[in-house]
Amino acid sequence: MTGDARRLIGIGVAVAVAYVIAARLGFQFAFVAEQVTTVWAPTGIAQAALLLWGRSLWPAVWIGAFVANAGTDAPLWTAAGIATGNTLEAVAAAWILRRLPHFDPTLRRIRHVVEFVVVAAVISTTISATIGVATLCAAAVQPWTRFTELWTAWWLGDALGALVVAPVILTIARAPAGWSRRERAETGLLVAGSAVATQIVFGQIFGPTVGHHPLEYVIFPFVIAAAVRPGQPAAALVVLVASGVTIWNTVGGAGPFASSEVHQSLILLPVFMGMLAGTGLLLAAAIAERETGERRRTATYAVGEVLANAPNVTQAAPALLQAIGENLEWQFAALWLVDHDAQRLRCLTVWSDGAPATTSFAAATKDMLFSSGVGLPGRVWATGKVAWIENVVHDSNFPRAVLAREAGIHGAFAFPICLEGNVLGVIEFFNRTILTPDTDLLQTMSTVGNQVGQLMGRKNVESAVVEGQRGTRAILDTALDAIILMNHRGTITEFNPAAERTFGYRREDVLGRELAELLIPRELREQHREGLARYLATGTGPFIDRRIETTGHHADGHEFPVEVSITRVSDDDPPRFTGFVRDLTARVAAEREREQLLQGELSARREAEAANRAKDEFLATLSHELRTPLNAIVGWTRMLLDGTMDERSTRRALQVIDRNAHLQVQLVGDILDVSRIITGGLRLDLQPVDLGSIIGAALDAVRPAANAKKLRLRSRLMASARLTEGDPQRLQQVVWNLLANAVKFTQVGGHVEVELVDAGDGGVRIRVQDDGAGIEPAFLPHVFERFRQADGSVSREHGGLGLGLAIVRHLVELHGGTVRAESPGPGKGSAFTVELPRMDADRALTSSDEQQQAGSRDGSERNQTATLEGCRALVVDDNEDARELIATILTTAGAHVQTASSVSEALRHFEASPPDVLLADIGMPGADGYALIREIRRREAHSGLHLSAAAITAYAANPDRERALAAGFDRHVAKPIRPAAIVEAVLSMRGGADKAS
Repeated sequence: MTGDARRLIGIGVAVAVAYVIAARLGFQFAFVAEQVTTVWAPTGIAQAALLLWGRSLWPAVWIGAFVANAGTDAPLWTAAGIATGNTLEAVAAAWILRRLPHFDPTLRRIRHVVEFVVVAAVISTTISATIGVATLCAAAVQPWTRFTELWTAWWLGDALGALVVAPVILTIARAPAGWSRRERAETGLLVAGSAVATQIVFGQIFGPTVGHHPLEYVIFPFVIAAAVRPGQPAAALVVLVASGVTIWNTVGGAGPFASSEVHQSLILLPVFMGMLAGTGLLLAAAIAERETGERRRTATYAVGEVLANAPNVTQAAPALLQAIGENLEWQFAALWLVDHDAQRLRCLTVWSDGAPATTSFAAATKDMLFSSGVGLPGRVWATGKVAWIENVVHDSNFPRAVLAREAGIHGAFAFPICLEGNVLGVIEFFNRTILTPDTDLLQTMSTVGNQVGQLMGRKNVESAVVEGQRGTRAILDTALDAIILMNHRGTITEFNPAAERTFGYRREDVLGRELAELLIPRELREQHREGLARYLATGTGPFIDRRIETTGHHADGHEFPVEVSITRVSDDDPPRFTGFVRDLTARVAAEREREQLLQGELSARREAEAANRAKDEFLATLSHELRTPLNAIVGWTRMLLDGTMDERSTRRALQVIDRNAHLQVQLVGDILDVSRIITGGLRLDLQPVDLGSIIGAALDAVRPAANAKKLRLRSRLMASARLTEGDPQRLQQVVWNLLANAVKFTQVGGHVEVELVDAGDGGVRIRVQDDGAGIEPAFLPHVFERFRQADGSVSREHGGLGLGLAIVRHLVELHGGTVRAESPGPGKGSAFTVELPRMDADRALTSSDEQQQAGSRDGSERNQTATLEGCRALVVDDNEDARELIATILTTAGAHVQTASSVSEALRHFEASPPDVLLADIGMPGADGYALIREIRRREAHSGLHLSAAAITAYAANPDRERALAAGFDRHVAKPIRPAAIVEAVLSMRGGADKAS
């Protein structure tokens, strides 16, 4: 069971009990018949209960009436009939009054008092009187001949109960909250005074002459005073007390209305008490209406004062709510504004009369957001109309109902803040009393809402104007382009900071001066003036509403490119113009730079495309150059395997195979050199070098090829320019490459010259010149680039990878020298010049002696270890042919050789019979050579021995060599291997091991 249901049941029980008690008292005055009395207070109790708490309480009325009438001597069913009449009387009164427009049970308006008297006291009471008397007559309890007499007495008793009892309950239950002590004291004094005065008049305290007519009217001043001062509750209480005293004394036979016939006395008394009650209620209603009107006028005036003096609704809101709340006696208020972004009502501020009970309600109100249609603010927002709630505690669409109950809040109304039909916000007020809707108040507050909306609109417009001016100023101040305003005379009226920066003038220096004189080049000023005059005359001009590139004049005198657009300001007459000027200096420079970048990008793209083509051509060339010797090797090898060749052919086959194998080695070497150059892994063995010897060796190397082409080789070597510091092998590679190229590209019968001369400034120069094919001028800048050949086609006349000259350039630069190529053109030969730093002769002599001594020691050591007899070697390689080749070389040299194809097999040999030297491949499946040497070195750490080991691998780059030595190998031998290199490596390691032992 809900709390409301329990509350309703409790009220029903209280009503039934009160009805029975009041009925028992009323039956004490039933002088006309046992069930008929002219004093019937239960009618007022029933009508007030159903008006205040709803017609659903009718069962309580019926039960109370049935119980009260069941104790009479009439049959029981008559009690049910009388109870039905009494219940219908109360239900009809409540139903009719609730159907009247905005009937207020507090009876604070004259119209509502009249409606209550007519409906509750006059009309509805006829129902109970008719049904009750008819029931008694039908049951033969009373004769039909007494129907009129009984009906009149019944009706007077019910009417008196409605006029005297119901207003007390209605006005006190719905009395405004917060009666002051003064009001309570006044009410108490008036009630007590009226009781005393009534007792004096009707009780004949001072003798029987006092209780005669018209002394009963001394009660009226107390009723009037109560109506004027405290209001309806006090007036109703005075009437009730006076009625009780009057009835009691009249029944006792005293007072102005006392007679020998008590029934007749009680017939006259209700008429007097009805007049007294009606007078009090009407007068109190008139006073309340006047006070309410004054309060509303005061509130309206206060609202006008607040709105007139407030700069905006935010600052006006607290004073606005307080003015309305205090003047209209409402205890709590809140102002909500529409948050259009969130589509919610957000509380701007709240106001209360300071009662602690409203603290929680106020805090919750501040934190809540309402969507359209939700809660009291939401429903006003949704409908755009005022709304009234008699009791928010029982309203199904009031989310704050629990907090309202705790705060003692019941009545509420809200009205929209509107502007041109749009709801901008909502203002709501709350009261601690349950209140019936007040149409006049809602209309007044609706007007207030429109006034607040107009304030917001006016302030928004003012703010928009100020903000617009501020925004315009901000635009002018922050614009990157120059903005200049000019009037119809051509005079400057505005000049923003960007214009100051653009033209070099200060704003205060140009305002009021002619624009043409300051900002336009001299030769264009007349044209500007003529164009302005033509526009003023015809309304057209070449510069209006267009973007034109022209020239501006700076304060320092220089001219610069600008973009200008001129527009007319609205429809001002005389016209004003706005000019937008953009400095194009940076853009022109940027366009020029962009054009240069585009040209550079185009050139770079062409070079990249050429480089890509060169790489493609190089790959094709590489494939051709590798396959050509490989073809000879494979072909002659297959013929040797067939066994059909004689001894002479066999020897020729071996020579071809050997020559082409060396050619492949050279190709691979060039590729590896380029790789080392690119990665920075190429290292030089620097020592004094006799360039004459280097050139002589290179000449000897190319002489067979030159003789085959019948070329004349000439050399000119100066004795003073022979020494430099460098790597002999690499320098010989440089000279050999230049000479080989010269021989290759020189026609039969031509000549090749090489000279070594002094270059001055501590340098020497090697120059190789020929009268051969020459070089195209367009290709000359690219002759030293990798993968670039003058002829990369498949039909080219000369072979090679195109790497030789690139290697030459890098080797020369590593030696600190330079190389350049020259050629008059195709068919006119070419010349390559290498310049290297010269070396001091004394330093060269010292270095030469040290090398000779080291060479002597190395030679003596080699002579001492010229055999591998007794050497135990372990060869590890996953490739069977490579493994067998190395084993055969070592066996031929006298060594005892064991072989293994994997790391695990090698470790088993090592455990069974440790060798003297280890020769291991690096790249093997599973565990590689690095894993093998690390495991061997780990085991040696416990034994203190050291196994000499060499890495025999195709990973031939310098980083590969360093990695092998770092892993634990003593030597690094690159594939393809020469038998002598293998034997020399083993001899070297064995000699080192002997010394170590």
